[in-house]
Amino acid sequence: MEETRGITVKVAESLHGKAKQEAEAKEQTMSQFIEMVLHYYFDKGDGNVMSGNKRTLAFQVSEDFFAEVQAYIKARGIKLKDFGIDAMRRAMDEPAPAAGCADEAEASAGNHDSAGSIDVGEDNPEAQQE
Repeated sequence: MEETRGITVKVAESLHGKAKQEAEAKEQTMSQFIEMVLHYYFDKGDGNVMSGNKRTLAFQVSEDFFAEVQAYIKARGIKLKDFGIDAMRRAMDEPAPAAGCADEAEASAGNHDSAGSIDVGEDNPEAQQE
């Protein structure tokens, strides 16, 4: 087993309280919890930096649609990222529309703005269905 060393840090009381509460919920010591957090940060990254060949996809949806998605992923015990990637992969695996049908397929996929964004909000009930 690797030798251990100490780290002493000062953090805001509110952050300390959250960390302590989470450690207790996971039945870990504070040391074990902080080590877990550090491993996550260094092994997977903090999620805020694009590294290597990874890029971020982001878009806005209505609050109602967001709540539907949150309920869906919670009920299935999956992560939003995994759900989004799976949905996009399935959509890309579908055969491309026949020539001449592209405009019709694009129109039914959502309301596009001039920048090519798709609005899947309340104005587009088809886009909200599973």
